[in-house]
Amino acid sequence: MTALFDLLRLAGPERRSLILSLVLRLAEGLLLMVPLSMAVWIAAALLDPAHVPPLPELPGLPGLPPAVVAAGILGTAALLQLAVAGAAGKTGTLTGYAMTARLRRDCLLRLRSRPPAAADGGGPDPASVLMTDIARLEVFPGILLPKMVQGILFPLAAIAGAMVADPVLGLPLLVAALLLGPALLLAARLQRQAGERLSDAGADLNSRLIEMLHGMPVLKAFALTTRHLHRAHQAMEQMRDAGKALTARYVVAAICVPVLVAGAGSATIGMATHRLIAGDLSSGPFLLFLFLTLRLFGPVIELVEFSALLQQMSISARRLSGLLETTATTGPAPTGTLPAPDSPPEVTFRAVSLTHTDGTAALRQVSFTAPAGGLTALVGHTGAGKTTVALLAAGHLSPTGGQILLDGQDLSALPPGALPHRVGMMPQHVTLFSLSVGDNIRLGRPSASQEEIETAARRARCHDLILSLPQGYDTVLSNGGAALSGGERQRLALARLFLQDCPVMILDEATSALDVENERLVQDALSDLAQGRTLIVIAHRLWTVRHADRIVVLDQGRVDSCGTHAGLLATSPVYSGLWSALSAAPGWHRPPA
Repeated sequence: MTALFDLLRLAGPERRSLILSLVLRLAEGLLLMVPLSMAVWIAAALLDPAHVPPLPELPGLPGLPPAVVAAGILGTAALLQLAVAGAAGKTGTLTGYAMTARLRRDCLLRLRSRPPAAADGGGPDPASVLMTDIARLEVFPGILLPKMVQGILFPLAAIAGAMVADPVLGLPLLVAALLLGPALLLAARLQRQAGERLSDAGADLNSRLIEMLHGMPVLKAFALTTRHLHRAHQAMEQMRDAGKALTARYVVAAICVPVLVAGAGSATIGMATHRLIAGDLSSGPFLLFLFLTLRLFGPVIELVEFSALLQQMSISARRLSGLLETTATTGPAPTGTLPAPDSPPEVTFRAVSLTHTDGTAALRQVSFTAPAGGLTALVGHTGAGKTTVALLAAGHLSPTGGQILLDGQDLSALPPGALPHRVGMMPQHVTLFSLSVGDNIRLGRPSASQEEIETAARRARCHDLILSLPQGYDTVLSNGGAALSGGERQRLALARLFLQDCPVMILDEATSALDVENERLVQDALSDLAQGRTLIVIAHRLWTVRHADRIVVLDQGRVDSCGTHAGLLATSPVYSGLWSALSAAPGWHRPPA
């Protein structure tokens, strides 16, 4: 029952359609009993006509022979059953589609504003939830829920009818039902535990396979494919063992429940047969109990068959709820506004801290100011907190302490849609989508015209590159632009930033790992982009930011020092050490400061 409640909690706006689908399925099940009931009546009429109640007359057609009445009842029930089955199937299917579409939409909306806890990797994997877990819930409204309810209500109704008709013959059925409840709950608990292990094993296998596919060039280069195939094989074996454990628990229930049902049915039929032979029971009640025993426990068998699927759906529902909880925003909705700036704004970090959910401190009391219209560089060793500061400034993360101010206004007081119009960011690893080149650039401003897109591409030094593609701006970038070089991808991303036209731009070393020609083109585009904007740059190669207006040196999540290049060489051991290491590196030597 817990599993059913887990699933029902997810049906919010679709609850009415869910109830309608359930009612139609129950009506379909009742109509399916009409032919069987007529079969019982016909058999009783042939064996013991004196004790068989007459059939009701058809409306408006009195005096018809019983055979015609029986045919009319059967035909009407068949037509109604077909109509109800069609309506139930359509309602259940559409409800399933609507529910899963809404759940995916809700997840995506929550993911758009994930809190810092989400950055730790805590909670379920979003891709697995969106693609696998939600898809598994699709058959719940139209198939699983009606079968589960039929498996519970129909046997209970049959037992109640049997106890009213003859308590002695109904007693074995009642005992079986009392034993079935705890047995099914125990089986569900065992299957839930095994199902969780199977889900974890499946997630681990997917992770290893994706990692192996992405890293195949490296594995081939170092002749490590065999070793990593062995790791994938181990994950497959773990998933196989988890699947075998789940199957074993299902088989126990699949054997025990039918045996219990068969035992109760055999007792009922045996007692009824004995009383029929002894003359204590007429053929009509005998056939009734035979009908109840052979037919109405069928839904119980289906209940067992669907139990493993129910537990898998319940696990998926809990994973989905976990994702929604970890991505839920807390506190009142921000109500502030950002007026359109007349000049580039100043960005201020005031005692900003960020602590992950596992207690790890990423930043500690970080304070600095990026001057309006100037270039601010973030430098430091790997893991010093440079990217974290950039993500905080762009609003992609929220601090756990302190304030981030844009011209004196706290970013946390702004509505979610306001900041992207003021702060733009280009990460080191560019993301392009499987859209046309023009649509990829248009992501910077969806309302932009074709002329504005081409202007942005020219400023990013990629217009000629785009014209050289087969369909120009209409060329679709398959596999996220995998055929483009790193520099070409960077320039397309810069065109997106030019189109976004934010007064504050944050760049994560846009020229790292580029060849000489692409580096020159990107540097030219960056010089153009910096005009009239507040620029914050993560610098891995210090010579690119020697002339920055302000350099912020980060060390182990804290601000070590701030200043200019010349001043920091004299006062900051961390910065002077970074510069000395760069100057001594072969092939990276630059003119002295």
